[in-house]
Amino acid sequence: MEETLPPTKSNWTRRILKALGLALLAIVLLCALALAALSSGPGRAFVKDQIEAIEFENGLKIGLGAIDGSLLGAMTLRDVTLSDPQGVFAATPALEVDWHPFALADGRIDIDRAVAASATFKRIPEFAETASSDAPLFPDYAIDIGELAIERLVIEAPVTGAPRIARLSGSALIEDARAQVTLDANSVASDDLAAAGDALALTLDAVPDDNRLSLTVRLSAPADGVISALAPWTGAMEATLEGKGDWARWDGRLDASLDGQDTAGLVLTARDGTFEASGDARIGRLVPASLARLFAGTTKL
Repeated sequence: MEETLPPTKSNWTRRILKALGLALLAIVLLCALALAALSSGPGRAFVKDQIEAIEFENGLKIGLGAIDGSLLGAMTLRDVTLSDPQGVFAATPALEVDWHPFALADGRIDIDRAVAASATFKRIPEFAETASSDAPLFPDYAIDIGELAIERLVIEAPVTGAPRIARLSGSALIEDARAQVTLDANSVASDDLAAAGDALALTLDAVPDDNRLSLTVRLSAPADGVISALAPWTGAMEATLEGKGDWARWDGRLDASLDGQDTAGLVLTARDGTFEASGDARIGRLVPASLARLFAGTTKL
C-alpha cells in the first residue's frame, strides 16, 4: 500500500502563490469587465444619469443628452446644458473631452482638453442664495485643465441687449493650495453681427499657504462691444490691473481710461485682508446716470 506523504513547506508555498495568482487574475478580469461595461452603451447611459442626478446647493443643474466615445479617454458630451432654478441659461451641442480617469485614484482631475466648437449663453443666471461657509478657499483635490475653449460663443440679446459672438480660451491648475489660471476672451465679428474688439486677458498665480498672490488683468472694451453692454458706463474702456505680493501684503495698481480720457489711476494695497485704494478717479463716468451727479468731476480716494 502506497503511503501519502504530508505536504512540504515548498508545496504549501507553491499552492499559496498559485491561489494568489488566480485571485489577482480574477481581480484583473473583473476590472476589465467593469471598464468594458462603462465603455458600453448602458455604461455610458449610467454615467450620464449620475451626472444629471448631481444636486448643487445654489440650484445649478447639469443636463446631458448622451456620451459618445470612451469614458476612459477621449469622449464627446452631447447636448450639455446648465440650468438655474428658472431653467436653461447656457448650452452646447457638443463638448469634446480628453482626460485621464485613473488620476481620480490619486485625488486628481486631469483633463488634457475640453473644447466646444459652439455654445450659447442665453441669459444671466439667477442662483439661489447659499449660506456662508468656512470651507478652504481651494479644494483638497487637484484640478488640471490643459486646454479649455469655446470657439464660438453666441451671447443672446437678454444678456447684452443685442446678439454677440465671442471666443474663450484658457487653462487652469489648482494643486497643493495653489491656483494658476489663464483666460483670454475676445469678441469676434460675423456677417450679421459686426461688433467686435472686446478683449480680456487674465493671469492669476495664487498660493495662500505660501503667502503669494500675483494678478494681471487687461481689458479692452469698445463702446459697442459685449463688455460695455453689460457695464454701467457708456463709451470705450481700456483698463489694466496689476499686482504682486502675498496674501498678507499685496501691492497693485489700476489704470483706466474711458473714451481716451483718464478715468482712474489708483494705487491698491492689501494688508492682512484689509484692502485700500488711493488716487484720482472720475467715478461719475463709471456709474449710471442717476448717480453720476453725486460724483461729478474728479474724486480723490
